[in-house]
Amino acid sequence: MDLEIYSYTPLNETLREIRLIQLDPGERSPLGKINCTLVSVPLDIIESGYYALSYVWGNPELSHKILVNGKVGQVTRNLDAALDDLCMFLNHEANLNQHGQILFWVDSICIDQSNDEEKRWQVQMMTDIFVKAREVVAWLGSETSHSARAMETLRIVGQFALQTRAKKIPLDLFRAYSPADIRHMNELLSREFFHRIWILQEVVVAKRLSFVCGPAFLDGDLATLAISLLFERPMSELQSLQNTLVYLTYSLPYSQDQAIPLGLVQILGTREWYKRGYRRPILDLLEASHICGMQARHPSDRIFALLGLPREAWYFMRPDYSRDWTQVYEDLAVYFLRRNLPGSLRAVLLYAMKGPRHDLRSWVPNWAAPKDDAVHFTEHRLLAAAPSPIFSAAGDNSQVPNFRHMHGMHALVLEGFYLGQVQQTAKSSEDIEDEARRLGTIWLPVWIKNLAGLVTNILNSELVVAHLDTYSVADLAQVLFRTVLADMELGTDSTPRERISRRQYRTYERLLLFGLHYTRNLEQPGFRHFSDFVKQRATRRRPFTNSIRTIGLGPAAMQTGDEVWIIKGIEFPLILRKADDDTHTFIGDAYIHGIMDGEFAALGPESRTVNIV
Repeated sequence: MDLEIYSYTPLNETLREIRLIQLDPGERSPLGKINCTLVSVPLDIIESGYYALSYVWGNPELSHKILVNGKVGQVTRNLDAALDDLCMFLNHEANLNQHGQILFWVDSICIDQSNDEEKRWQVQMMTDIFVKAREVVAWLGSETSHSARAMETLRIVGQFALQTRAKKIPLDLFRAYSPADIRHMNELLSREFFHRIWILQEVVVAKRLSFVCGPAFLDGDLATLAISLLFERPMSELQSLQNTLVYLTYSLPYSQDQAIPLGLVQILGTREWYKRGYRRPILDLLEASHICGMQARHPSDRIFALLGLPREAWYFMRPDYSRDWTQVYEDLAVYFLRRNLPGSLRAVLLYAMKGPRHDLRSWVPNWAAPKDDAVHFTEHRLLAAAPSPIFSAAGDNSQVPNFRHMHGMHALVLEGFYLGQVQQTAKSSEDIEDEARRLGTIWLPVWIKNLAGLVTNILNSELVVAHLDTYSVADLAQVLFRTVLADMELGTDSTPRERISRRQYRTYERLLLFGLHYTRNLEQPGFRHFSDFVKQRATRRRPFTNSIRTIGLGPAAMQTGDEVWIIKGIEFPLILRKADDDTHTFIGDAYIHGIMDGEFAALGPESRTVNIV
């Protein structure tokens, strides 16, 4: 027979009402569907405990029918499977209310997903909902042929760690597990669940946490102990790892080199900090989730999912799905810049170079962009503890960013020094890679000759030098090779660490000369590693010269006629594109040989104002 479709009764925002599901674990409807009852109750007066479910929604098109208050409702296939597993888990827990039912909260059922206004204020309460829950149940996904064994491995190792307080697992315990056991455990810990951005809030604030996968379940604290022990890293080091976001690979037993899933490290590290009363800044959390590749269904969720966790309270932003996501991103960038934290201006602009722009202002970060594998000319962290910059093109000059409305747009108003226009550009690294492929040679010598052509043009030109000395022929190799390398060492995590020392430069120079003269005999692993080392600096970049006869590496998107600026408070030059209305668009950062230590700024050039939209 046809049943009526369930429709939601409105909640009372003033009373901070939420809906809870009453579920009889052993009961299904005559039609075989999960049978539940929705009840409304003010969150602040709930006395009996309830469970909160953390899970991956899955494909919304793959829906299953359930019975809600005797009427038909729809859930995703993932949630239908999660509800079945949840019934088994809670039957085992025997935590039923006085009527023999389970009370629990799950977002897709307890919030009317068709009502944006209700979603707005219910999402604002989600931290409180998960904090108040007696337990958060993290559903990792459906059971596989190896998942139960992986869960049991984690449970045994976690109990061993709890009982012995050991820092390492003895070999006799490891001998009980095969390489396949370790691989299956790593597969479990790399599931989609650990890449969903909302679980950061849901799992981190939980008073008590359990992981569930099919009929298997595991205490969250035991899982944390097991993971820290299996990777032979104490939780204090996991916290540090999560906080600094270093990409490292750890050697697992039996010499199987696998990396700790970064999403898992992020969750465990943040939870440990949270339990100790430490709250991380919002931009710290945003950067961490971005680097870990955590996913969001809606672009605004990259921010909304984190708002219950940071040191800053809700005062700077509240979830509102009626606002366009581009405005949400812009509002957060404005908030961050107005606080004027150390390095905030450079961090916002560097993140603004990531990914497609869509309708974002050129200076607003796209937090939905994929991870960026390009090397920038500074540490691009938003962390207050980021190391000191390795360049200082602006010298000691600093500023507080301002904003103004121009032509209906929010313009970022900055002060800086104008270095002239881009005069010539060479081929981008991607163009050079195509050319090397056609020539049947490796990339590096073609790239060096591409840049050397601009150096030669400078030496042969009759350009008037406005501020800087000309390059002499004797300096040609120094200019060329330091620019090829952007004068940077590279750390193990692919971020710039320090300037190239004289001794290290001589080593690099020999390798570069070798690459230029022996292009057909470059199969040695050591040289190929060096070639990759140089290519990291060239990713999505092209060489250029400007009107004061300097040479550098700029963004691949730059064009002849773009402007070169040194902005106060930023340690590297910027490439801006001027429009007819006297506004500018931010194109990217640049390395320019001979001015990266404040040489140009020290000459006392006139300071100008630039409006970036």
